[in-house]
Amino acid sequence: LLGALAYFIMPADLIPDIIAGLGFTDDLTVLSAAFGMVRGHVT
Repeated sequence: LLGALAYFIMPADLIPDIIAGLGFTDDLTVLSAAFGMVRGHVT
């Protein structure tokens, strides 16, 4: 989870955040995958 949050705030991403409309899609994908993994471990 911390790795996903660190990826969200890093300026260098797979898709740069400066690209309008697409910039945060990789961040959203990483965060949603991390939350899905955490949700799987919480009962």
